[in-house]
Amino acid sequence: MLNVGNARIIIDGADEWDLGTVKKLLTDLTRLTTGNPSTKVSHKLLVASRDVPQISRILSRKPIISLTDETLAVGAAIRAYAHSRIADLRDQLSDAVLSDADEASILQELENRLVEKSNGE
Repeated sequence: MLNVGNARIIIDGADEWDLGTVKKLLTDLTRLTTGNPSTKVSHKLLVASRDVPQISRILSRKPIISLTDETLAVGAAIRAYAHSRIADLRDQLSDAVLSDADEASILQELENRLVEKSNGE
C-alpha cells in the first residue's frame, strides 16, 4: 500500500450525486479520516453539500459548519464580491453611451440578481 502521508480530500457538490454513490464514497472516505494511531497518519475530509438528510446522517459524528446558520453573513459577503466586480465593470463601461443614471440602474439590478441567484432563487 502506498503511504501518502496526511492527505486532504475535498468533495464538492455531494448533494448532486446519486445517493447510493455518495453514501458509499463518504462511508469509505470517513474510514480513511479516522486515522491509524500506529502510523500517526491523519487524513482530512471536507464535504461541501446542500443540507441533505441522508448525507447529514452519514456525517453526523463529524464536525459540521452550516452556512444556513450564517445566511446574513454569506449574503453580505456575496453582495460585497458582486459589488466589487461590478465596480470593475462600471470602470470598463465608462465610455459607453448610457447615461450615468441608466448605467447605475442596470448595474444595480445586475448586482441584485446575482445575489438572488446565489441563494438558488
